[in-house]
Amino acid sequence: MLKKYLFTLIACSSSVISISDEVSYEEMVNFIVKEQVISQQEQIMRDSMYSMLTMFGMDLESDEMNDFLDPFIQEYLSSVEKKIPGLYKSVYSEKEIIAMYNFMITDEGKSISSKQGEMLTKTMAAINEDAMQVGQKISSALMENPEFFESLLE
Repeated sequence: MLKKYLFTLIACSSSVISISDEVSYEEMVNFIVKEQVISQQEQIMRDSMYSMLTMFGMDLESDEMNDFLDPFIQEYLSSVEKKIPGLYKSVYSEKEIIAMYNFMITDEGKSISSKQGEMLTKTMAAINEDAMQVGQKISSALMENPEFFESLLE
């Protein structure tokens, strides 16, 4: 039984290693950026544009609106896609990139990556009110202490 378990463990670990050996480091970084950033940013940007344009009373469900927004969003994503790989390379080691890639190609990794945008949106909604309250408290405290406020302006 132990031999069978060890053989399975070795076979699984070597298959994960061989997967990352078949893909270049650059391809891994680009895959990670596409999964973690680009796929999420498109929806986040679209949601932001919709929120902004709703204030102007625009019909956001129209195909014309989507056709209008698409080139702007694609230009934004193209710019982001060029900048982010270098950022990943500067923050993460090559071993960390390989480990991240190997995780992200699993079913669990794909599932987690697909939920990152939703998690970010919900996190921001959960903390936004608290952040606004802190900002208001700081503003009030500065107004109550005009000498301190004036000293900051100099």
